[in-house]
Amino acid sequence: MTRKRDARKWAGSKDLEPLLVEVSGLTQDPDNARRHGARNLDAIKASLEEFGQQKPIVVVAGTGEVLAGNGTLSVAVEQLGWTHIAVVKWYGSATDGRKFAVADNRAPEHAWWDRDGLTKLLREFSAEEGFDPSTIGFSADEVNGLIRSATETAERATEAVLRAAETPAAPSPSAHGPEGAGAAPAPLDTGAPLPGGSWPAGASGSPSSGAPAPLPAEPAPRDPGAPDAFPSVSEESVRSKLEHSCPRCGYEW
Repeated sequence: MTRKRDARKWAGSKDLEPLLVEVSGLTQDPDNARRHGARNLDAIKASLEEFGQQKPIVVVAGTGEVLAGNGTLSVAVEQLGWTHIAVVKWYGSATDGRKFAVADNRAPEHAWWDRDGLTKLLREFSAEEGFDPSTIGFSADEVNGLIRSATETAERATEAVLRAAETPAAPSPSAHGPEGAGAAPAPLDTGAPLPGGSWPAGASGSPSSGAPAPLPAEPAPRDPGAPDAFPSVSEESVRSKLEHSCPRCGYEW
């Protein structure tokens, strides 16, 4: 018995094989608002050639009209010559199907690359022999540029750290003057003993200083015109001179 040869042309995950349908029964979405430029189609082609189909496209049940995956179908049929492709079917309304198509294309636009994380991955990929950047949607110039930029940024940061480490720190101002922080203030030389009869350390005139005590200052000369004493004044005489009253209303101040 001769076994019938499988004429399907397709590549992808074995888990998708039960979902394969003939591409001849599928049609592109005429209302698809998403456009595919040459670079986008080249990236899809490189990915399908390298990894095969790893996720199904979405088609309307009964009509085979594609809601999500128009670019994939186009490349698979026109550039790779596939006869089959894996699909899942949409059973909702036509209006909701179009909303889903827009959401499927719009949602990824709100994401962005973590530049450091992406560069780390690109370094790893580039270290592999025979790595082709086009299989992940990048050009060789883009990969090299990202890696070079990250390397230069890291080098500048390292140089800044080394310069900072070599620069001597400026001395912090001292609260006690030029002697430096923590230096005890010089004792005040009053030339007189402290309360209780003790002398400040090193004070002139102290028993331990060896210096004679300073002579007391002479009193200032007395003004000959100054009285010997001020006359006493009674509170009543002061009040009588300060208090006043209105002769009409009797108000006092």
